[in-house]
Amino acid sequence: MSPGQLRWRCRRGMRELDRAFLYVLGEVYPQRDAAFRATFEAFTAEQDPDILAWLAGRAPTPPEYAELVSLMRNCGAYPGPLS
Repeated sequence: MSPGQLRWRCRRGMRELDRAFLYVLGEVYPQRDAAFRATFEAFTAEQDPDILAWLAGRAPTPPEYAELVSLMRNCGAYPGPLS
């Protein structure tokens, strides 16, 4: 996937998700290995309601995305569990 395509897929239309995705894309993705990059690219194809449920702890996070969800929770962009 080209950098432009990936950046476009990181735009979610919700400020908190945009900030979390763009944090990972800008700060983490460039320094990580091909396996992490592939996982992140797959993660961008997931549906927003699922991602929000994982971030909020309302649904179990699939094991392959556990590290990404943890990074997003701790980056300061995501405010925490939604009520």
